[in-house]
Amino acid sequence: MRIAILVAALFLPPLCAVAQTPPSTVPPPRPTPVAGISVNAVATKKIPATSARIMLNFSTADRAITLNKQTLQPIADAFVKSGVDPATIQWPVNFNAPGGSNVASISATVNNPTAAMMQAGIVTVGTAVASMNDLILTGATIFVTAANCQAVLDDVRRDAIAKAHAQAESIASDLAVHVGTVVSVQVNDRATPNGECTAIYGINGIPGNNATAQGPDDYLMVPVSSYISITYAIK
Repeated sequence: MRIAILVAALFLPPLCAVAQTPPSTVPPPRPTPVAGISVNAVATKKIPATSARIMLNFSTADRAITLNKQTLQPIADAFVKSGVDPATIQWPVNFNAPGGSNVASISATVNNPTAAMMQAGIVTVGTAVASMNDLILTGATIFVTAANCQAVLDDVRRDAIAKAHAQAESIASDLAVHVGTVVSVQVNDRATPNGECTAIYGINGIPGNNATAQGPDDYLMVPVSSYISITYAIK
């Protein structure tokens, strides 16, 4: 597309010949290193999730078997039995594709999840999976969200800055110098545009298939982290 325009331009006859100066062999000047004390710090705080989306990935032992809404309906029923709103259940888009597939994912969202709800859901859905001989659970993922986390993120960033400054002061003391003003700073933290913080957890197994790797409480916390790099001048 854009490359085609460039290629066409290369093959058009020139309107006039212009003498070209060969490129300079002198390398560009290197940037002057910033003198100072450079430190890195991270701060993290876990806050409760306000919603959780559980996605289960399936395939069939017999590739000739096609997964569809009918074959996965027992999984959807298990979600509802666990307290999931049926309106939040998302079916695979490939269900509408011609030919079908023996691979599919189904997900459901829970608002204000609790540990008891998660534990009951894992058992209920796991039991449904174990009862379906032709169905193989190939993966399970929980996407948790904490709404309105910007204020927490700001607090965590301040904690990271305080940690970085404390490190710089310790280094300066060892060197018998003093920490000056900030020369440069890099911050790596963010919320989503609507002020949410998110986390993703993989589940190694579900009861009826394999033992879970973590307790239900672990899946309901969203880590809010701030990573910061600061260079301070020396005085």
